[in-house]
Amino acid sequence: MTDIGKNIKKRRKELSMSVDDLAKKLNKNRATIYRYENGDIENLPTSILIPLADALKTTPAQLLGWENEEEMHDSIKNLYNEFDEINEYLKKTAVDNAELCATLIELLNIASQLPVEKIKPIIELLKTMQ
Repeated sequence: MTDIGKNIKKRRKELSMSVDDLAKKLNKNRATIYRYENGDIENLPTSILIPLADALKTTPAQLLGWENEEEMHDSIKNLYNEFDEINEYLKKTAVDNAELCATLIELLNIASQLPVEKIKPIIELLKTMQ
């Protein structure tokens, strides 16, 4: 059982709420609630986290196990750092792809000026370089 699953179950029991009661509040079936509590759904979507916290009269931060505001800010900061790393990678990849596209366009321009019989050996050569 994951921490969030334990926290969901603990809070539900603190409120003397049955699984069926919670499922009804969230428009889910009881099996889904059990899956949340048992950690069978590892990446709980944010679209359910807020309604779940509301139904349990708590905050998403408490369900996630963030004990204090500083811990929450640290977690958010870590997420932003990971996002920045991914963003930088995507930017670099886009530049690499832009350079590749420019090179391919240049090759196409050159190839369009050559007779077909001269292009075929170039294509065959490129195929061997894969």
